[in-house]
Amino acid sequence: MADLPLILDLAAEHVPATLLRQQRLARLVGDEVGELDLEAGLARFGSEMQFAAQLVGATDEVADTFTWAWAAQEGSFDRGLVSGVTALRDYGVANGVDELSEAVWSVLDVDPFLLAAIARGWTQASAMYRFPYFEGAMYALLGDVPLPPVQAQEFVQALTTGVAMAPMDHRVATVALCRDAGLSTTGLDEIVVATIGTTAVTVAFTRDGRIDGVDITGVR
Repeated sequence: MADLPLILDLAAEHVPATLLRQQRLARLVGDEVGELDLEAGLARFGSEMQFAAQLVGATDEVADTFTWAWAAQEGSFDRGLVSGVTALRDYGVANGVDELSEAVWSVLDVDPFLLAAIARGWTQASAMYRFPYFEGAMYALLGDVPLPPVQAQEFVQALTTGVAMAPMDHRVATVALCRDAGLSTTGLDEIVVATIGTTAVTVAFTRDGRIDGVDITGVR
């Protein structure tokens, strides 16, 4: 596949992986709706589950914008809540990635989910969650979440949905997804086989690195 901008390489590394973690988080929290406690730096799901939270950024549905949390007015919240995305901003500055280093973006130009997913993967957070926030939403990173095991159907859905969100190298995305999920893999240039419990997921690729087919079978 032809060389892509670094932001799309980062998308391949982290978007499908974040989607899979979101599905696992959804199984964990069930019907509980997340609440973000900025003073405590916690994300709460009902009375039984709470996790450390870091902020990514907020959308404004009136202005159709996404603003990185590191750009918020001083005193809006503890700056420790944005340490992860501040480091990501510095990486963006050093590597010329405008999407990571410029404070405000139109949602017509950049998908906030894509940026939040990259932030999740780059900071190695357990998961990412979209919380209601004023006239929009706040994306936040969750730490030390005991995610349930990967399921094959979720893996396939995360992969196929993720690679459709932006131009990216599908093979890189597949290998990164397997690595992030801690899966055992085998394969050559045109095939990757991921073992998920007693199931094998075989992903075949075209010569230009795009997914050509996905098959789920039992492991003998």
